[in-house]
Amino acid sequence: MLALGAGAVGQGYLNGDAAVYAAQALDLDFTQRLTHLVYLVLAAFIGTFAGPSLPWAMDLCNVLVASGCVVLLAHLARDPWVGALGGAACVLPWCAFAEVDLLWMVLLLAACASRSSRWVGPWVALSVGVSPTALLCVPWVCAWRGDRSAAVGAWVGVAVLTGVTWGAWWWGSRGVLVGGGLQPGRLAEAAIVGLPWVLCAGWRPRRHALWLAPLLMAPPDVPVWLFVAFVWVLDAEGDRAMKGLCCGALLWAWCGLNQRGDTVGGERRVLERVIEELGEDGGLVAPWSWGARASVLATGDPYGLRWRPPEGFVRDQARGWCGAPPIRVASLPPGASWAVGGEPDQYGVYWSFEAPTEGCP
Repeated sequence: MLALGAGAVGQGYLNGDAAVYAAQALDLDFTQRLTHLVYLVLAAFIGTFAGPSLPWAMDLCNVLVASGCVVLLAHLARDPWVGALGGAACVLPWCAFAEVDLLWMVLLLAACASRSSRWVGPWVALSVGVSPTALLCVPWVCAWRGDRSAAVGAWVGVAVLTGVTWGAWWWGSRGVLVGGGLQPGRLAEAAIVGLPWVLCAGWRPRRHALWLAPLLMAPPDVPVWLFVAFVWVLDAEGDRAMKGLCCGALLWAWCGLNQRGDTVGGERRVLERVIEELGEDGGLVAPWSWGARASVLATGDPYGLRWRPPEGFVRDQARGWCGAPPIRVASLPPGASWAVGGEPDQYGVYWSFEAPTEGCP
């Protein structure tokens, strides 16, 4: 697991969020994404040693976190071999790309594995500080352990985060209560695509699985279905057929790791080529995830590059775009449907000489 994951690190940012986390950690800016405060503090600490190599270091850190998930699942599962093989099959496609999700999950697993109730609360509080999505799994942790220590830790974590952020954890620009509503369709679509369904074949559900229902309220861009797969692994019987299924799932997950690495690396190369071609007079039209990654790669700031999403400006982008419209515009991702005129280059990126001005005063 460690060797496979370590061999895939350094491909690039998985998405725009990962790029922004790295940029804000290097700038010691903890005010923009308070809902992931603990993750940013950890990244900033690693950044004091790694410096510009922080993205690579965070990828490697995520490999260690993924390995921790596998160890804890093997410890907690009905059958240790099913726990180890099935757990590796769950996390392998995600292990080499830094993000917050595996970290809050491993902290919750650590709470489940804790022999002393005194440590459950701190583990859960830290997981909530990494991502508020962890709160949705707290009922399951309480049911698994048969006590309320996890709920106490969650309340303490929320209270501390509310206090240190002066309430911005709830109501800030990216607070828990701010953002899109429930999108069960998108969440179901992500689960259908991402869940290692073969692992449910040997699942022997226990009553505590019902306490996973709050995960239906999770944001659709958070892979909460990974935690559902963990529960499948924990409750599966350890017969020969199930172990064989886990081995097959592990092989498929290894293919998924290679595919995701090729995708992330390919997108990084496209971004680097576009940045090189843009120069000082160019502009970029791209969805937030592509634009944020391009800007961080080019300037170290998610909004330092002259770029805009196709649907409108973000923050103060209009000032730089409208004040001095770019003379050449690239549209991402390759083959973007909103490209205005122009011809695609060898990467399928459309370049045009007509800067979109919708939204300009």
